[in-house]
Amino acid sequence: MSLLDTFKIIFSNNNIVGLLSSTFFLLLIGIFFGKKNIFDEKVADNLSNIVLNLSIAALSILAFMNDFNPAIFQEGKNILIWSILLHILFITITKYFYLNREHDKQVAMEVSTLFGAVTTLGIPIVQALFDSTGLIYMSIFTIVYRLLLYSYGFFKMSNTKVSKANLKLIFLNPAIFCTLLGLIIWLTQNSTYQVLVDNRSYGIFRIDKTAFWLYKPLVYLASLCSPLSWLAAGIKLSKLPFLKSLKCLEAWYFSFIKIVIFPIITVVLITFLGGLGFFPLSTVGLTVIAIAFGTPLASVTIAYAIKYNRSAVLCSKCFFVSTLFSLIFLPFLLSFVEMLNN
Repeated sequence: MSLLDTFKIIFSNNNIVGLLSSTFFLLLIGIFFGKKNIFDEKVADNLSNIVLNLSIAALSILAFMNDFNPAIFQEGKNILIWSILLHILFITITKYFYLNREHDKQVAMEVSTLFGAVTTLGIPIVQALFDSTGLIYMSIFTIVYRLLLYSYGFFKMSNTKVSKANLKLIFLNPAIFCTLLGLIIWLTQNSTYQVLVDNRSYGIFRIDKTAFWLYKPLVYLASLCSPLSWLAAGIKLSKLPFLKSLKCLEAWYFSFIKIVIFPIITVVLITFLGGLGFFPLSTVGLTVIAIAFGTPLASVTIAYAIKYNRSAVLCSKCFFVSTLFSLIFLPFLLSFVEMLNN
């Protein structure tokens, strides 16, 4: 099957077309209202806080409100292993892409390359494409991602030493806590106290069956994730100098490494080693990891750069260029994964 044929298949998928159009449309709305000063950066920050502390937390729990499936469990284990191995690999090699730069700039670009906007772009994309199965896989992948973002990323950017207080904040992060809680509920649902619902027994913590009054509010909170994330990203983009960002060669170089090189390395490595029986993944599992590594620069990294004076202006330009780059490259990435699997 040729790349063109694969591309046609991808764009005949209404979920993908709807995802791309929704992303662009909501980004443009955010940019428009930001440019008109109807919404300022404070609004974007507040929206991001709602997403990070409420929507993603709810989504992380709901992702695991499914019957335990041995095949998904095995795939999830392999995804967790790949998440660990790939993060170690990229932490090791990323510095070589940014040699001969001043220290602050090198550190900022390294951390920005390692940690993409998995929460605000990766999760909504996976949710639109693969529904609950994709969310389980992405939630498992983000366990390692979030632990490293709030530990390695923080310590690297702030030049702060590891302390018990900092580690406590990491594990009490709502997204991390709820992901681990959801995973535990999913794994133990058949061994916890059972409740009979419609002539079938469910674990007591399967709130989608046993406590619908609690489940439904979480559904509404989770549904805010995609629209609020894209609106917030659009508002932030509206405050950046478009032309200066587009003329920044370092931002384009960064985007090429982050959006193209790392996902391709990921796909080729997993496909090759998986074919040899080394932690093989399904097309869905592989695509989830490729999307995660192909997301643009994370807003948390920009916050680190601003707070600790690590080339904040360059990071903002990289955010603008890499966001546009990622949305354009996404169909090509999906086509590349599909072509390899065929």
